[in-house]
Amino acid sequence: MKTRMEPAYTIIKRLGGEAAVSRATGTAYTAPYRWQHPVDKGGTGGLIPQKHHPALLEFARQNGKELTPADFLPQARAAEAADCAARARDDAPRARAVRRLRVDVSAVSPFPTERDA
Repeated sequence: MKTRMEPAYTIIKRLGGEAAVSRATGTAYTAPYRWQHPVDKGGTGGLIPQKHHPALLEFARQNGKELTPADFLPQARAAEAADCAARARDDAPRARAVRRLRVDVSAVSPFPTERDA
């Protein structure tokens, strides 16, 4: 059984196969196959090179296929990005409170300041 490296496999199938994707990106017919192979086999490990994302998004839009920029992220990274965004939202009030704190470090600094002159 062949290993199907994601997310390339799903995107390529959703857009109509390797031939359609190679035409949309202007790459060799073999490029979409390479994107679905593990790195140790000469592939990209399921990652579609970023320079092809805009062409594929446009191709999907023109052909009524559902494709978003998030679809290009591996699932682990997509989950990590969502988790990071949630943490940032949760930390926002704390970050605002820290920015409001004003500490005069010149009182404890060993270096002379303008006030000392």
